[in-house]
Amino acid sequence: MRPISKKQSWEKENVEWFAIGILKRFKEPSDEDFEEYLKHSERGVSLKKRAYGDFNWYVEAKRWRGITIHEFWENSLYGGGWFGWYNLLREEDGSPIPRHVKDYITKEIFRGQDKELIDKTYEVICNNLPE
Repeated sequence: MRPISKKQSWEKENVEWFAIGILKRFKEPSDEDFEEYLKHSERGVSLKKRAYGDFNWYVEAKRWRGITIHEFWENSLYGGGWFGWYNLLREEDGSPIPRHVKDYITKEIFRGQDKELIDKTYEVICNNLPE
């Protein structure tokens, strides 16, 4: 794979965080898929035709990221099933989610309206880690 920029690396890690548990059961992410994803998302190059369809792990992961934020998380707040920022910003083991994922959430969820609240909650989580 050709060298990737810091922003491209961030995007790779970000979409992987949102979809790794869901999409890995169908296919493992690959450097080839990421290379194709970059060409598709940055330059509009069509996805390769494959025997099993146009499935590209990173294209699907990006789609899943959008579904997670806009259809699951935002809708749960409006629908009364909201589990709160504190739970959203922590991994299952209680550690904070990666900062780049938090930064993405602050921009995307509710179009950035809760950025300050998300940032403050994240800092509380980071500052209250057990030694």
